[in-house]
Amino acid sequence: MSTPRYNLSEEGLPSDPTDGTSDGSAGALVAPRPEEATRPQKRADAPVQELKFGETLLLATSIALVSGLLEAVWRLAVRYGWGELIFAGDDVFWIGPVTLVVVFLMIALPMAWLGARTGRGASLEMTVFFFAFVGALNLMLLLPKIHVIAQFLLAGGIAMQIKDWAETRPERTNMLARWGTACLAVLVLGIAVAVQTAAWSREHQAIAGLPPAPKNAPNVLFIVLDTFRADALRLLEDDPARTPNLREFAKSCVVFDRATSTAPWTLPSHASMFTGYYPHELSTGWNTLLDDQHPMLAEWFYQRGYQTAAFVGNTRYCS
Repeated sequence: MSTPRYNLSEEGLPSDPTDGTSDGSAGALVAPRPEEATRPQKRADAPVQELKFGETLLLATSIALVSGLLEAVWRLAVRYGWGELIFAGDDVFWIGPVTLVVVFLMIALPMAWLGARTGRGASLEMTVFFFAFVGALNLMLLLPKIHVIAQFLLAGGIAMQIKDWAETRPERTNMLARWGTACLAVLVLGIAVAVQTAAWSREHQAIAGLPPAPKNAPNVLFIVLDTFRADALRLLEDDPARTPNLREFAKSCVVFDRATSTAPWTLPSHASMFTGYYPHELSTGWNTLLDDQHPMLAEWFYQRGYQTAAFVGNTRYCS
């Protein structure tokens, strides 16, 4: 008859053989590690945690707000920390989270409605994994130097970790979704108010600081048709089928028939138009902003009492 073996505790005393698990050898028992003993475990036969209608919506909303705010923090660091273009205005810091909430709710509403109709709520594990995966992928896509396959794998790994945490703590997950949604919604609202207030304040201060305009100063309208070649207009040719209104307007204007753009793409060519300098003399790059080293056309008008405004269709370079 073999004699049972015992594992020694840190004090050198034999541990209770009933507290361990068999390691496969006869009579040998292995005590659980401390972190395994304290970590919540889900039983294999535990029922699937089902979400109520409102819980599904709150869970989706909370994950969307977290992902959207993290995206806003990243864009904030890129724009004001590294001085690079983010291809969006300051409103993106609150519009981004709101847009994600709308998208997530468009997916969560059918899930919650279907669960209510069938009497079986959406699965907590699957709901958390799906929305955590989409939210994480939204952040991974901000890193273009990472291969798209790696982005999907990283998003899946993050979602799996969040799902594993949530399925062993369903009550805490629902509580975080409720309170997180409320707190983060207030934060997004505060960001929206701050952005709009700052924009209004800048405009109010600029108008208040205007010098008096000269008498009979004409209004100036500067129109740019981006990526529009001169030969597409043919203002100097007899072709009434092409831009007849511009052709008629050109009869009373000065037309430059040998005008050449300073660059073959948008940002440096516009920088030249607004400053009068060649691209190699300016700071503009593919992701680099135009600095304030040279005064711009709008500043020249502002110093002479003009109120200036811009209405832009190509918002890519409006950050």
